[in-house]
Amino acid sequence: MKDVSAFPRHPSFTRIRCLILVLALGVASFVLSELPADAQRQAVATLPDTLVLRPGVSGILPLVLSTTSRLSHVTFNLRLSPGPGLTATVRAVTAVVCSNLLENVADTRLRLELEACSPFLIASREAASLWLTAPSNATSGFFELALEPSSALATNGEPVTIVGPTNARPCRVVVLGAEPLLAPRPVTGEVSTVTVYAAPGGSYRLEKSPDLHQWNGLVTGLATGIHQHADGHLTELPARFYRAVRSDQTNVVTGDHLVTTNGEVVIHPVNHASLVLSWNGLMIYVDPVGSSALYAPFRRADLVLVTHVHSDHFSASTLAGVTNAGAVILAPQAVANSLSGGLRTMTTVLANGASATVFDVRVEAIPAYNSNHPIGTGNGYVVTVGGRRLFFSGDTGDIPDIRALTGIDVAFLCINVPFTMTVPEAAAVTRAFRPRVVYPYHYRNGDGSLSDLGAFRQQVGTDLGIEVRLRAWY
Repeated sequence: MKDVSAFPRHPSFTRIRCLILVLALGVASFVLSELPADAQRQAVATLPDTLVLRPGVSGILPLVLSTTSRLSHVTFNLRLSPGPGLTATVRAVTAVVCSNLLENVADTRLRLELEACSPFLIASREAASLWLTAPSNATSGFFELALEPSSALATNGEPVTIVGPTNARPCRVVVLGAEPLLAPRPVTGEVSTVTVYAAPGGSYRLEKSPDLHQWNGLVTGLATGIHQHADGHLTELPARFYRAVRSDQTNVVTGDHLVTTNGEVVIHPVNHASLVLSWNGLMIYVDPVGSSALYAPFRRADLVLVTHVHSDHFSASTLAGVTNAGAVILAPQAVANSLSGGLRTMTTVLANGASATVFDVRVEAIPAYNSNHPIGTGNGYVVTVGGRRLFFSGDTGDIPDIRALTGIDVAFLCINVPFTMTVPEAAAVTRAFRPRVVYPYHYRNGDGSLSDLGAFRQQVGTDLGIEVRLRAWY
């Protein structure tokens, strides 16, 4: 077989190659010459927003350089605050960088120098990766890595200024030791967002206070890393403070807290229309359906509320798996008729307008109906716990009975088509009875899509002081 590479090339082929090369260089020169002079002498360096480290563990910070200049030498000046403790090394340098030097200029300053080999540094690419390592005995804390005025040299010897992106914040380096960390965000409207950094394992309790003396629970969660929580009704207090407390326990009821005159209620969404409440050791289940595995993290129910017989709200097999021997089930007659044996024995029938007090919890049955749910067959419930009133709508429409409700602290309102309320209907009825907090739930539509909760929040508005809480029900 002959080596075709040894064949002489036709002169015209060589001329074509040269012509292509000349055209390519011409286009490149044209593009560079069309850019503003300042842009040609400037490069932008970018760092990530956040890096989370555990004690004794390293993390990678890619340093991305964007430039239209051909660079031969780059110097990055970095500030690491509030002080020493983290160690830094350089790794994974891009192939066009032949050498690098990282040195500590001072306790809080680093200088990274890169020398480019042929051809040069250009375009947008990762110039280098900084590896930061937290000491093995490090405690929880925040650091910042900021880009200070830096410089470079183009291949023609001209200086090039390196800047950060416009309005860029320093990279936040989070070291997660034993204690959780908090990072509140600026208030938007009446809602503040608090980020909790908690090392995986155990649980945490986020608390709030108006005066640094009286602390109440805001939310309890399992510690898995980074968690964000919203807190509303900020205009009611001149100031609000936050703290997070870590616990090694994992068998806690997680969810939002509701402060009452006698302890706190913890609210845990399970799925669709099912949820669990915990109050002073009492477990209240609302419309429990589905696999018993969904309820495995919780103690068995002491009190169960069932709104109606539809399968996404009522399951006899689920009730058998989640109730304890002394449990009480409150339900409409149609549900009671579908139960037998021990479940039927522990069931008390509540018709529309009836009420009962069980375990110091007062439960009022409210009509719940629309064209898909005949009046009298289903209940909504107003539950009074420690002076707080919670409303569970069940499946219903925008009806006068809901609009007439008063003094509701927390409402759980159904939204979906074609079986309950549309987004505009749900927003209108919410504005009519004005709960302090509303959780849209049951928002999976008949076709499997999810209702537009953003539109619901917008239509409820902020002028009436109603906090819309969006949680993961699916």
